[in-house]
Amino acid sequence: MSRVQLRLLALIALSLLVTACSDPEPIRLGFIAGLSGPNADLGLAARNGTQLAVEQHNATAQDTGRSVQLIIRDDELNPEQGKKALAELLQQQVHAVIGPMTSAVAMALAPMATEAGVLLMGGPVSTDLLNSRDDQFFRTIGSNDEHARVMAAYLRQTHNIERISLIVDHRNRAYTDSWAGHFNARFDELGGRIVQIAAFESSTTLDYAQVASQALSETTQAVLLITNCVNSSLH
Repeated sequence: MSRVQLRLLALIALSLLVTACSDPEPIRLGFIAGLSGPNADLGLAARNGTQLAVEQHNATAQDTGRSVQLIIRDDELNPEQGKKALAELLQQQVHAVIGPMTSAVAMALAPMATEAGVLLMGGPVSTDLLNSRDDQFFRTIGSNDEHARVMAAYLRQTHNIERISLIVDHRNRAYTDSWAGHFNARFDELGGRIVQIAAFESSTTLDYAQVASQALSETTQAVLLITNCVNSSLH
């Protein structure tokens, strides 16, 4: 074997040794949620939980496998901003994305993730408009049809509520419209009646007391809020 061949084999062996001894490339995990504005509570809680899980994993990554690099983006609870955030994450070649946390944004991002072949793990996204699709979107909870029908049966059969008013947030209609529709269908099946629907779009300037008063009537026995927890507390 010539000296040139020996040198070539030595270089190949050294290259393989360096590769084997170097740290493996981290898993790039994207995160998208509403992290700003008055309704950011859900996104911030999800971000904090995800960060904690990543930190705990990375603390033992040397023994258990590859570390995780978390790349966070704010969708501002806006579908168009969510698209921009996901495009940025895809450019960074993330392996998967956690989020978004609202149905309206998930409806906009699911086709993008599917086209890119990247898993999109939505949190509390429950719209049934994403049911039974062959795509890259997954979620961790059931859909609106199940939740709404159970609530309708509970109010009608357990508490004997016959007449109810709804307060519905139209800022996230992919969630609220389908939820209200399934509730109405089941409540009607059980002999109940919706006497009033007060629709609103959440904002910092909205008079929530006025919206609540619109849902009240002399005949209603209960008021059901179909919105997020912050808006529910303001009503």
